[in-house]
Amino acid sequence: MAELKRQNSGGSEGSETNSVGSAASGASGVSGCSDGSTGSTSSAVEAAKDGDAGQQHEEEDDIDDSQSILKGIFGVLFTLSKEKVDSSKRFVIVKLILEFIQLLFLVAAPSYGWTINEDVWIWKVVAYINFINPIIIQGYGFYLGIMYTVSVFLLISVGLCVWVGYCFQKQRFPVVWPIQVLRLFVSIFFVAFYIASLTVFLVALSCNWFSGAPYTMAAFPDVQCLTMPHIVHMVVAGIMIVLFVTITVSATAADFEQNPISNRWLAMASSSVEVRALVARTVATLAFSLLRDLRKPQTLLIALALFYALWSFLRWEPHMFEWMNHVRAGLYGSLSYAAFNLLILVFSGDRVNTDPTFSDRMTLAMLAGLGPAWIFCMLVSFVRFRWQFNAVYRAFITAPPEMKARDVWRWRDWQAVELCSRVCRTVDAEDDEKQDEFSIKLAERMLKGGMSFFSYKAEMCILYANFMIEVTGATQAGAGQLVAAKTTKPSLVQRFAIFVREQVHMQATQTQASGENSTDLVAYVEFQKHQRLLTRSHRAALIATRNFWRLLANNEVQFSALSECFHDIEQSHAKADKAYKTVLERYGSSAKILHMYADFLSEVKCDPWGAVSYLQKSERLEEEQAAAESSVLLGGGTGSDMLDARNSPVCVINAQGNFQMTNKLLQQLYGYKRGELDGKNVSMLMPQPFSGRHNTYLRNYLTTGKAKIMGTVREVLGLHRDRYVFPARLAP
Repeated sequence: MAELKRQNSGGSEGSETNSVGSAASGASGVSGCSDGSTGSTSSAVEAAKDGDAGQQHEEEDDIDDSQSILKGIFGVLFTLSKEKVDSSKRFVIVKLILEFIQLLFLVAAPSYGWTINEDVWIWKVVAYINFINPIIIQGYGFYLGIMYTVSVFLLISVGLCVWVGYCFQKQRFPVVWPIQVLRLFVSIFFVAFYIASLTVFLVALSCNWFSGAPYTMAAFPDVQCLTMPHIVHMVVAGIMIVLFVTITVSATAADFEQNPISNRWLAMASSSVEVRALVARTVATLAFSLLRDLRKPQTLLIALALFYALWSFLRWEPHMFEWMNHVRAGLYGSLSYAAFNLLILVFSGDRVNTDPTFSDRMTLAMLAGLGPAWIFCMLVSFVRFRWQFNAVYRAFITAPPEMKARDVWRWRDWQAVELCSRVCRTVDAEDDEKQDEFSIKLAERMLKGGMSFFSYKAEMCILYANFMIEVTGATQAGAGQLVAAKTTKPSLVQRFAIFVREQVHMQATQTQASGENSTDLVAYVEFQKHQRLLTRSHRAALIATRNFWRLLANNEVQFSALSECFHDIEQSHAKADKAYKTVLERYGSSAKILHMYADFLSEVKCDPWGAVSYLQKSERLEEEQAAAESSVLLGGGTGSDMLDARNSPVCVINAQGNFQMTNKLLQQLYGYKRGELDGKNVSMLMPQPFSGRHNTYLRNYLTTGKAKIMGTVREVLGLHRDRYVFPARLAP
């Protein structure tokens, strides 16, 4: 009986190797199997025997369905957040200006009693950026046309999200343009013009609900709200509002930065503050549109929402760029000042009527104080940031090296750890292309101190993992922290952060194996598209050749048909050869493309000598890539030598259960030749029903971090290439 000795990660169940750490970053385990000897096997093979009872299988299937939906949602959010638009300074400036103007319109609308000249060009710009007033001027019918047009765009966005989620689960994107269109929609309607877009739907619901019947629209007094067909329009608008806000909140929650030294202008380690600011903007917009009849509660809600956003930015200082925190604090400080003046104006009661100059004075005080309020709140943010940062910095600088990191500073929360660890962003004085080594070590010590206080928090584990992976390059140690984060009952946002890290590693492995250097999903999809193009061209050339030989097999052959076959062969061969050469110009280091071209030269063009040269280059690249992947997965060294040197069959799989490496003993035991198992799923080494279930168990393990059968001795079955089974023992 073959004995399978499992080698699981030390971070999970006290095992011998550090392989499950790879699971969090794309590789799920190192395993082996041997005939009468001690070895190791993959965690997927371990899971294949779990849950023999039928009821347990049904429960696992239900879990798999829910995990599949969640993976699709995560895939959409990952796709949307992969391309960061805030790397452009111009985009950031425009976004902040639009955010300020749209919120200012909610506070400084003339309907409150401000004495604002609406004919001034500055106010016209403000009104057109919010673009609801110009729409209302055109009439009720024009407004409905705009509302339903925006609704169509929103439904298209939802449809594209569903399509992206489906394609992401299948790991196959036939085309790329829907992803680009979806990103464009999100950037314009959900980010830049969030308040203006939301207001378009809210106009349909904005009626005099608190003034008594008949209930008429605030924008169109001639239209009654509770009559047909406006009831239908309100229902549509309500559904669109729910969809719009849900998508925006989800996209905002997913917009965080995992690289502590990122150069993105709006980069944040956590999206929680931005979500709070979004909630504040949403509450202010709802109050502005729906509480027109209740002026005091309306203005009070708007002011409280803006005060809350200001407090959030002053309290947490979320942006990695220090000055961006001060700019955002100044922005909301200026708006909060305007809201404070609005409260005075509204709550003054009859004074507005008795004192003709009161509104003029309040308007002048509000407009004149916007700039000073902005500067004042920027200074408050600066002092608050430096006060906390400098105190921690001095404590760690003056602390003796032998002192434990836990004893240097008593952290209040993990956000304070993140804020102070930004010291790692300090650039080297002599080389501005790299970070200062002393600052990196200082940040690492701060993070270790934070881990001693908050190791039970998923946010802290993820923060430390990102630092080790991106800054120090300790990929294995960072992957181990991600596995630890899974055991802390992470929230959906934190699970998404782990998911993103796993996807980045998986795409990096796949793109490196295919000769592509980018880890961007769109670039990866582009590579897949080019590969399918080559496959179709190659197939067309083979079909043309096949048709020629089929024609010759007939008793009677017409010269015109023969000439047409020759023409098809020549045209298809030339087209395929041109396609290969064009793709090779871009992916010249892709072993897969080189191997395909070698097959084309050998099978189609009958050029064996040319095929040999490309095949040799392909094999050399495959060996180099395998060695590089082995070094990452196994923590250094030559992976093939390490695996072949073992006395038991060994394989390495990724998070999807696909083989990354196999050694000679495993290939011999299962009857496969070198390279035949590469990229295939580990389920092919086990019979049914285990092969049909093991991916479910593997996904559940990677998602939850909880092992069910690891650390136990199990009898399992292996499936030989010749389709016979043999017994094996799975042992810790």
